[in-house]
Amino acid sequence: MKHLVLHVSHEAAAWFEEILSGYDISGLSIENDQDPAYTELDWHWDEALIPPAQDDVRILVYGNQAILEQIKSELADRIIRWHWAEQPDENWMQKWMDEFRGFAVGETLYVQPVHDQPSPDRINLIIQAGMAFGTGTHETTMGCLEALEKYIRPEDQVIDIGSGSGILSIAAIKLGAAAVRAVEIDPTALANAAENRRLNGVERVIEQYNGDLAKDLSQPCHLMVANILPEVLLRLVGDAKRLIIAGGYLILSGIISKRVDELLAAYDHGFRLVEIITKGDWNTLVFQRQDA
Repeated sequence: MKHLVLHVSHEAAAWFEEILSGYDISGLSIENDQDPAYTELDWHWDEALIPPAQDDVRILVYGNQAILEQIKSELADRIIRWHWAEQPDENWMQKWMDEFRGFAVGETLYVQPVHDQPSPDRINLIIQAGMAFGTGTHETTMGCLEALEKYIRPEDQVIDIGSGSGILSIAAIKLGAAAVRAVEIDPTALANAAENRRLNGVERVIEQYNGDLAKDLSQPCHLMVANILPEVLLRLVGDAKRLIIAGGYLILSGIISKRVDELLAAYDHGFRLVEIITKGDWNTLVFQRQDA
């Protein structure tokens, strides 16, 4: 399989991760020795999986040749160097799933891959790893889980925008929410989320929508969570104001550090900043809805 290998600075790694997610690529692998997944978390993984010290970050990008050429051209000014590489075809998703092990998040949660053992003393979020975003390993998902743990109140009505694998919706229910309306547009994610709802026994209390953000929703909520690209979060301002009740909470994630001020300004009217949860270069913003 021919793929594009980009060498970028450690400082630019999160930016590239965000930008590349907007291209129509089939896969992405980031080799970053300074990733918080290796430096801040107590993984159960074999030490052999931790990359050696690196002068820069290697990003392996898989996809259509034309798309890879486009990436190389459009991002040239931020790339230190690049080259093409070949490797034998392999079931990388299966390999990753075999290496994926359960881990604790926050004070009470535990992300449990379906093939791994549950935690005996935490709230288990059972996840069938798939192509959908949201297995809990990314800093943005972890930030959202920690925020949900703090701000969910018993019997809350919750909206999950860009719900992906459904992990945040499932966590909301298991933390005490009465019901969740989850919105996702990607068909692969919708299928993965349906299986995860079944594994966790929450099918009846999570209503899944296939749509664009919150435009099809009309009933108010106590809490809204959205873990998506900043450009999309900027489009959500009006619906967040329309749907979140006074005193309710808004959790936004998927925000690299240089975009934080832009999001804070966009949500300056009608919301009060409560907390910023920072993990590596990724930030989760927590707001409280003010009286209209």
